[in-house]
Amino acid sequence: MQFRKHLSHKQSTRSLRATILTLTFVDIFSYAAISPFFALLILDTPYSITQQVVISKHFLLGALFSLFASLQVLFLPLWGHFSLFFGKRKALILVNIFSCFTYFISAVAVWYSWVWLLFVATGLAGMTSANAVLSHACLATEVTSKEESAHHYSSVGSVIGFAFLIAPCITRLLLYKYPNTQAPIFIYLFCSLSSLLNAHICAYYLPRQLDQTAKPSPKHIPSTRRTSWQYFNRHLSVEFCCFCGWYTFLKFFQVVLIENAYIDPEDSIIGLSFLGFSCTFWQGVRVVMTPHGQLWYQSALSLSLATMIFCVLAMVFTTNTAILAGVVFIIGWAYSTMMPNIYSQWMEYSSLQDEVKSGVFQSCQAFAKVISPLIAGLAAGQASYMPSLFAALCFCTALLILSKKTLSTQHSTTSYFKAK
Repeated sequence: MQFRKHLSHKQSTRSLRATILTLTFVDIFSYAAISPFFALLILDTPYSITQQVVISKHFLLGALFSLFASLQVLFLPLWGHFSLFFGKRKALILVNIFSCFTYFISAVAVWYSWVWLLFVATGLAGMTSANAVLSHACLATEVTSKEESAHHYSSVGSVIGFAFLIAPCITRLLLYKYPNTQAPIFIYLFCSLSSLLNAHICAYYLPRQLDQTAKPSPKHIPSTRRTSWQYFNRHLSVEFCCFCGWYTFLKFFQVVLIENAYIDPEDSIIGLSFLGFSCTFWQGVRVVMTPHGQLWYQSALSLSLATMIFCVLAMVFTTNTAILAGVVFIIGWAYSTMMPNIYSQWMEYSSLQDEVKSGVFQSCQAFAKVISPLIAGLAAGQASYMPSLFAALCFCTALLILSKKTLSTQHSTTSYFKAK
């Protein structure tokens, strides 16, 4: 009887995990289809809608990224609390319906070249961008160990990388076929339909038990500000620096390729797709080689940070396409090592409720997205290679903090044994 219950529980977990990965793929596919041309809409390219804008285009691009992330910081914990009271399934359905309207408004903004409406759509997207938080929370009660969390995160990373491999290639083909802003409008409308598809999947394929969440009393839900401040110094300082470095590199990756490596805007999309392939390959290797979710711990985390520093700086000093491809491929390995480790450590050490725990972690990501694009955007206005230098500085800071924590832990352990 117990064996049947265990088997049934295992099958339901696999089914839920497959549904969550499907939701993640559809959501990230839309994001990955938009990302390649989003910078092209702002910079001086044939697809630009900012011909009448007189301020720095790099700062404007950074401000859009920062607006999206700042509203994520405010609304992600609220979505986590909403899911506690009304259920994760209902929250996911609502988020995807809002995303559908957001993509449609973006299409209208591009059609009429209204930059102000693009800001409005970007802000709405930040307010409703909670798919990742709620999806992870759906599995939080099923995936309890640190190893399982890392394995699940690697699986999600593989799905994200696969989406970033396919979607930019499709976007590049559409940009070649349809001139000016016709392709971005078509892609935004497609993403709007994809969000409706995700809402349908949530409504009919997620188990209704996810809505049967016990409603905790308000005193059991810690305030976002107090919780974030309390846990940041102990666990999230390294994570915050890693996110700042990664999102600076990712958001301005195409800018560096176009303005520093002198690659055509359309060909820079292939570079973004290759970055997705690299992350997919190494995340897949991680899933296959560590089927039970074993981690590579701090030594590999330190090595991945050092590798990031070297590779990001190497992109500044080379314009050779073959060398750039090799550097990007190595960056894919560093990313696949860095992100699962910091996520699993946070999920193990934090004592918050699963939904709030995931929300605080995602808010740390979003807060890094607020700061890094603004700084990188201002820096890129001075020189095209400055975002790479800022990203390297962030990774270097994370490595120093991690080394300091490691030495502190070793010192405390030595003192304990001496006292014994």
